[in-house]
Amino acid sequence: MKLYFVKKPGIGLIEAIAAIGILITGIISVVALAQSNLAYSQGVEARMTATNLAREGVEVVRSIRDSNWLKGKTADTNLANAWDEGLEFDSDPTAIPVLNITSLIWTLNPAVDNMNEEGAKITRHPAKNLYRQRPNIVPPDTITTYSRLLTLYAICYDALGNKVAGDQAQCTGTNIKGGIKVISRVEWEEAGRRLSIEVEEWLYNWRFSNKPYEP
Repeated sequence: MKLYFVKKPGIGLIEAIAAIGILITGIISVVALAQSNLAYSQGVEARMTATNLAREGVEVVRSIRDSNWLKGKTADTNLANAWDEGLEFDSDPTAIPVLNITSLIWTLNPAVDNMNEEGAKITRHPAKNLYRQRPNIVPPDTITTYSRLLTLYAICYDALGNKVAGDQAQCTGTNIKGGIKVISRVEWEEAGRRLSIEVEEWLYNWRFSNKPYEP
């Protein structure tokens, strides 16, 4: 009986290296795509948080104005009974919103003037899991990547009811304060970049005003 051996072509070293290279390329592509998706989702989450923090700043001002109304504070000129009590700081238009975590009452603190100050940084309370700001960071709060600063400009009208042009901290002379222009700015770090977002709102003393104040 004769035995015959048939030689079949096998996988050579070059083919094996090529196959491994293709496999590695595929794995790297999948990992890179996963990392890209993760970074994108984290970026979206950071932007959403920043947007909500900026909106919260505006809502704090609105809440203080509305609380003054509920207390019957209506006057434009007497600050002790004004609808904007707690929202006017002489010539200083900047402030930070401060939350008392015990009473959950908001106030504005004008001690902070720029984003680089400690009070502009937003911290997180570990037990209550709340974002908040204070002029000085006190444990157990931990610093986040976010900073926030509010700017409040007076919306002024002359005796004829015409709006006075230009941003100013407070109305002067015989001008009447008819509202507040609120700019809530939030900055944060993302992938080595400093990003920012602003939310602007014009809040009026429309409830007790006898003039047709318009934006």
